[in-house]
Amino acid sequence: MCIEMFSRKSEGPRCPEVIEAYRDYAPPFKVGRAVRRLVDSVDQRHVHGVRSVVLTNLAALGRDQRRRKGKSRGRTFTMEQVLGRYHPAWKGGEAWIELFVDQIFKNCPGWFTRVPPLREMTLGRTLFHEIGHHIHRTQAPEYREKESVADAWVRRLNGRYARERYWYLLPVALVLKAPVDLARWYFKRRGRITTA
Repeated sequence: MCIEMFSRKSEGPRCPEVIEAYRDYAPPFKVGRAVRRLVDSVDQRHVHGVRSVVLTNLAALGRDQRRRKGKSRGRTFTMEQVLGRYHPAWKGGEAWIELFVDQIFKNCPGWFTRVPPLREMTLGRTLFHEIGHHIHRTQAPEYREKESVADAWVRRLNGRYARERYWYLLPVALVLKAPVDLARWYFKRRGRITTA
């Protein structure tokens, strides 16, 4: 098992540590550094109380843990379908987040992990979802389904990260988004005409 830690050198409040703990697995790129950048982009008050972000793979879990099942949004899932988990504070300990790097990039082609914006936004989607669970539990409780609340935080935090880090790609994104919006408008209008 390989363990590597990345911590932020700052004078302010303690930021979560990023710990890599894999078993017989080599990540496709320097995932720890990418996650450090993602965590640093989040406002300190949102990650207050999160001790660490552990990057691991499914094989690092014990046999009993890998066989566990859970429920989310009314559906049963197995650990092979889990990309990350939020572990809330318990018995005086701090909360922590676990990301399964092998599962996050399981279905991605090799070239995908060589393009920084794509791989970081993919990692960010899972990391920010788990941070969203932390925010929902500790700072901004809402009376909605908890997965929906976490997904809302993904859009907010991932959008902020993209605007700060990859601001120069925004014009390209707008150009690519325009035909999609136009097609959506056309088919929506066409649907109204045929049903009237």
